[in-house]
Formats: sequence, C-alpha cells, structure tokens
Amino acid sequence: IKKRKYRKYVFIVAFLRRKNPQFLILHRIKNWKGWELPKGGLKEGEIESKCLKREIREEIGNKYEIIAKTKHFIKYKFPKGFLKDNHIFFGAKGYVYLVELFSKRVKIDRSEHDKYLWVSKDEAMEILTHKNHKNALEYVWKYHKLS
Repeated sequence: IKKRKYRKYVFIVAFLRRKNPQFLILHRIKNWKGWELPKGGLKEGEIESKCLKREIREEIGNKYEIIAKTKHFIKYKFPKGFLKDNHIFFGAKGYVYLVELFSKRVKIDRSEHDKYLWVSKDEAMEILTHKNHKNALEYVWKYHKLS
C-alpha cells in the first residue's frame, strides 16, 4: 500500500492587539471559495519557520511578530485527485502559529484571495468556512492571552 502523503502546512492566526483583538481572515478564490485563516504549504526542502515568514510576506505583507508556535495541529483531506506543485497529496497537515500584526494594512495575493476582513473572534467564528480553522481560533483564544 502506497503511503498517503500529506503536504506540510503552516496555519496562521494573525491578530491586532486591542481591548477586543481583531483577527485577519482572507476570502479565498483559488481552488474553492470561502473564508479562511492565512496558511501556506512548505515548498520542497523548506523549513517551517522559513515558510511561515514567506507566507506572511506573500499573503499579509505587514510588520509582524511571531508570538508562538501553538500546540494546535490541523490535518485534513484534499478533494480526491487534488494536484499541488505536481504532486498528488492526500491532504494537508501542520501547526497553528500565532502572529501579531502592527498595522491594518494588508497586501493579499490576488491569485489566491480577493478580499480580507478584520473581525472579532465571534465574527470570525461565524464567517470562517471550515471547522478546523474555527477550532484553531478557539484554541488560540483559550490558551493565549491576546487583549
């Protein structure tokens, strides 16, 4: 039996520190439509920390500080036959990082996302498309003091 390959990812809970913290969510248009947390797959031979910084640069383009690599892990399956970077991957898996941003200005990658929102935790819980992203936000909210 061929081993099912999961692509390694970094998932990002990006926030602005306020009395009521604001979270960044992105509206995805590439491969599917819906709201998600910033995320990205590791390139061949790339280490997690380098991928994280590249994704922040590509998808957010903002001054930031990496607060924590959380203990929260996301793993999910791709649609059948999903091709990514010329490989058939069974799904994605990776840790959630908590990243503080210092400006509301965001530079999104227009090939992947067409808009973004700054929202409260409660708004994010209503708007995010996938349960695993909601769970990641819940985890960060519970275990990391953000206000």
